[in-house]
Amino acid sequence: MNTQGTYRPGDLTASGLLYEGSDFHSWAESTCALLRVRELMPAGFTFDALMAVDWATVDRRIPKQEEAMEVILGRVSPNVLQRIPVPFRFNTRELFLALQETSKPFRLMDLSPEFRNRVYQAALNDATPDQEISITKPRRSKLPPLLQMSRKVRVELRPLHFGTRTFKVEHIESDTDPVKTQLEEWMKQIVRSDAQHLRHLIIRLSLRRSHLYSSFRFTLRWSPTNGLKVTYAGAFKPDAKLRMKALEAKAFDMTKTMHLRGESIVLAMLVLDSLWTFRAVGQE
Repeated sequence: MNTQGTYRPGDLTASGLLYEGSDFHSWAESTCALLRVRELMPAGFTFDALMAVDWATVDRRIPKQEEAMEVILGRVSPNVLQRIPVPFRFNTRELFLALQETSKPFRLMDLSPEFRNRVYQAALNDATPDQEISITKPRRSKLPPLLQMSRKVRVELRPLHFGTRTFKVEHIESDTDPVKTQLEEWMKQIVRSDAQHLRHLIIRLSLRRSHLYSSFRFTLRWSPTNGLKVTYAGAFKPDAKLRMKALEAKAFDMTKTMHLRGESIVLAMLVLDSLWTFRAVGQE
């Protein structure tokens, strides 16, 4: 198991440690097998046999309780172990019973909203550690697995997904799909009613001039404090910059008048749609 503090998916299940939702009976039987190998439990004495004896008989059947406890506790994950009261750690039978109860699986929706948000955020960070998601075919990123679960989970997770990730669309002049087409398809198929949660979209264009390519980058952001902001970088001509400023001002006024949130990014994409076919701006 990874002991450096950075864990990969599957580390816990591969470790053999008892965790919430694991197969307790299989874990208990394998633990008892280890106790028998170390001669801390009688030969042929199983977990079910241990559960069948009364509390007073345990010390006689397993005389080296302290050593047996050390083996058992060494096979328990820290999250489960910290919830086991100290009085249960002096008798192997009572310890097994406490571990069985503590390691029972739980439903995600049984957690408080705060803890569910932590789970969602961790899942999103695992899926997109750099927080940038490509929406460009054929490089389009897949939806996180949690967004393919129950409707309740999707309803809670989608605002977080669209509100904390940076979405990017990249277009090279030789690509078959123009940027506007890809944006429209992404909005219809993926975002739909969640447009209000969008916060950050990047559009990168690479256009050919003679035998060279020129790169342009547009960043659309929305925040409750600053509203819609459109920034851009690239080798634009002065008249192109003036036209972009005018279009940006138009988009800003429209979104402010309509009291839009993340939808303002969508509206800006429509108002500024002439920018996504940027041959004219780049070459005029």
